[in-house]
Amino acid sequence: MRSQAWAVILLAAINMAVFAVQHFAIAGYQKLVPADARELAQSAAEELRSVGSISLALALDNRLHVLGEADRILSEVNEQHLEAKAYLAELRTRQASGAAVPGLMQQIRDAEATEQMFRKVARQLKVLPTLLGGNHEAGGVSLQELREGRVWTLVTHMFVHGSVMHLLLNMIVMMAAGTYVVMCMGVQHFLTLFFSGGLIGAALQISFFPNVYLIGASAGVYAITIAALLLLPEDTFYRFRIRLRPHLAAVGITIVAVAMLIWTLAAAGPANPLEQSVAHLAHLGGIITGWYYVRMLGIVPRGTFVSSDFEASRETGGR
Repeated sequence: MRSQAWAVILLAAINMAVFAVQHFAIAGYQKLVPADARELAQSAAEELRSVGSISLALALDNRLHVLGEADRILSEVNEQHLEAKAYLAELRTRQASGAAVPGLMQQIRDAEATEQMFRKVARQLKVLPTLLGGNHEAGGVSLQELREGRVWTLVTHMFVHGSVMHLLLNMIVMMAAGTYVVMCMGVQHFLTLFFSGGLIGAALQISFFPNVYLIGASAGVYAITIAALLLLPEDTFYRFRIRLRPHLAAVGITIVAVAMLIWTLAAAGPANPLEQSVAHLAHLGGIITGWYYVRMLGIVPRGTFVSSDFEASRETGGR
């Protein structure tokens, strides 16, 4: 079964390729941003360049397709607007006090122009989420995306990640757990676990939190991880005379996922789901998928790395 690990490697490679295009091949990916939003962003970027806010201008040019960037840019523009207002007020206070400051009038005129520019840009950027069709990541899934007919996002969201760490954590776990699942169960079961976990996780998250925009392979990776733990021999983690049974590790992951979901609901409340940066319900959907697929459907592993219990199960036809 070692040769079948190509499926795990291919899936990881696709995820990394999508991330590379998404975050580094900006010129192509940015074209997915609606034309009216792109035009408004370009106008605001020129205004920001005129006062030296180069990093914000570059973000408007290159990052509108990334989840949360429109809100982040607006937040920074508002902060700089407040700083410009404070500086202008300070200059006017000096003027009112009669302080003899060389070039004070020119400084006031420049500060007024800067403050007005930031106010104008802030007004422009407030409408960006509407023009973008939501605070979105191209390829992610949400109820709005589905209502507008983009049903393919149910699959593409599994290959879109928000950061390098988000991608690496998912891929490292998938490579470790997925290789073992392929060795025991085969490529077909591995792929079924990944995609069914992702779909069920997305369905749960969107059903209960319809305003959430979902990205990432985490739900599918959780399904694969739970399956791998249930397939591992009972003495796999026997170290230093401490026996940690893999199926108990699966139980522990499930309990933690449920606890994190409850904590999130208690902290933010279902009325404000957009505050959730982690889709705990989607993760739980992947975990449930892994448990059901291995236990309830009676799947038995194939390959060499199986416990004596699995060998006996295979000899008796899984009964």
